Amino acid sequence: MFPKPKRIKDPGALEEVRNSPCIICGKTPSDPNHIRSVGSGGGDERWNIVPFCRVHHCEWHLRGVTEMILDYPQVMQWLIDWGWEFRIDIWHH
Repeated sequence: MFPKPKRIKDPGALEEVRNSPCIICGKTPSDPNHIRSVGSGGGDERWNIVPFCRVHHCEWHLRGVTEMILDYPQVMQWLIDWGWEFRIDIWHH
């Protein structure tokens, strides 16, 4: 049996993201959007949380990362700036 990894919780990082403008449209406040979801073990590390307004946060969940990257180049640039790497078969941090 594999133990479930302990989730990293960082209220300060979440607050920082809430006070940041949406990386797509610049609106504030922002919703903290986890790249690696909480359900899949993603924590509140700053590199794992993107500031999106509510509209773009919902769009991310409806359309997915690939569509967001294709439609909004600033999403890919943000991910690259925070250390995410992209390959043809998979992307990861």
